[in-house]
Amino acid sequence: MNFSHYEIDAMLQEHRNHLQSVSEHAWKLEKTALAARGRRFSFISELKNYFKVTKQECNGCCEC
Repeated sequence: MNFSHYEIDAMLQEHRNHLQSVSEHAWKLEKTALAARGRRFSFISELKNYFKVTKQECNGCCEC
């Protein structure tokens, strides 16, 4: 197969465009995962804080 420089350049550009879109998609997924991890951490922190406050306010009627 003999390709002209123009055909090779066009194929390389198409490949670069594909890699760029894959890279952007991966970055969006990573940002989404980081945000989800942050929300999960925040939720767990809120739960821990809730139980700390609840335990401090406990009147001894149970073993919490």
